[in-house]
Amino acid sequence: MVFDYFVDAESGQMQPWTEKVGKFGYNASEAFANIFVPSIESTRLTFLLQSFIKNKHYCMFVGNAGTGKTALMRESLKNLDGEHWAFSTVNMNNFMDAPALQVIIEQPLEKKSGVRFGPPGAKKLVYFFDDMNMPFVDKYDTQSPIELARQFVDYHGWYDKTKIVLKEIQNAQYMACMNPTAGSFNITPRMQRHFVTLAVQMPSKEGVRSVFAQIIEGHLSNFDTDVGKYSGKITDASIELHSLVANTFLPSAVKFHYQVRIWAFPNPDTVCRSSRVITDPFLLNTQWNLRELSNITQGICRALPEFFTTPLTLCRLWIHECERVFGDRMVHHADITKFDEMRLGVTKKVRPWSFPKSRHTVCPYKTDTFLFQKKYFPEENQDDMELRPISYNAFMKFDSNDEGKCTVYCP
Repeated sequence: MVFDYFVDAESGQMQPWTEKVGKFGYNASEAFANIFVPSIESTRLTFLLQSFIKNKHYCMFVGNAGTGKTALMRESLKNLDGEHWAFSTVNMNNFMDAPALQVIIEQPLEKKSGVRFGPPGAKKLVYFFDDMNMPFVDKYDTQSPIELARQFVDYHGWYDKTKIVLKEIQNAQYMACMNPTAGSFNITPRMQRHFVTLAVQMPSKEGVRSVFAQIIEGHLSNFDTDVGKYSGKITDASIELHSLVANTFLPSAVKFHYQVRIWAFPNPDTVCRSSRVITDPFLLNTQWNLRELSNITQGICRALPEFFTTPLTLCRLWIHECERVFGDRMVHHADITKFDEMRLGVTKKVRPWSFPKSRHTVCPYKTDTFLFQKKYFPEENQDDMELRPISYNAFMKFDSNDEGKCTVYCP
């Protein structure tokens, strides 16, 4: 409960984080990868991260793939005052060793005097280690890049391999991100103890909808009015289809690139640093994540007003993007067929549509009259939505005479 509020410096009162969330302004000229939509969770973590940076405390974001921890860290570092701060990103991988890391972390440094090194001028440098736990664990159960990085924390520098003297590094500090389900799963406690560790979890369904709906709505603001009103419907349809795919296509030895399910905390907005007892965990999908929704949204944002003049063309673009993002990952004909049925079910999905009686309406029933209408695309003809050019049709079919069910080209 305490993490749902912050102390207002002016009034001294506890205020909810919703009061601190900034407004999102869509910029069509900005690269999609650089778009950042503020939310309650990102505002809270950004506030803590900036406080740690200014007070020279090390901070680490821990979360599964696709939770946005790297984007959140980079956005915070990018917003630092450029006259007084600089940051350097270090992307760790399984093949990185200590000599390779030393070359990378020495690039933004300049010699001050003697054995003292630091960032240019009077700036302060922040090293951002992404995927910090990815380096290979050697036979001594250590990760040499992390041990080299730890030398700076414990001894304020690292050794020159040629002169065998300690290089003193000034005005530098570390920030890091880590995926506990990949790499070595954890790092040495001698390095972990220096970081304030915060958990970045999957946002709630409302948070996901708010983020992607704002992006699509901002992009469609220059389109025709009838096209622009479909921003929320496309977002809701994408989230429902994503949920169906994530809960249906489970991993196996052959389909290992599908999702993996792990236990997580019940409240997606909870930062895992409190002393409260966490109960009733739930299953969390870590492979089918926000990246799929991001890819669909990115495809929608490539639409141009002069070519997408009607809601029908926009709906067909959404169908195409869903099939490219989800359908192209299916490896078996049965999975492709099942996904097509799911996607068709979402576009055809109906909901009860009620209208109250009025004195001008003759109704034989005493209750309201219920009809059914399509939930997401009520005004579009289903047959027109499913039409597609011949270049997108299947040119292969299964040979029923072959026991192996091999595919042959259609004449």
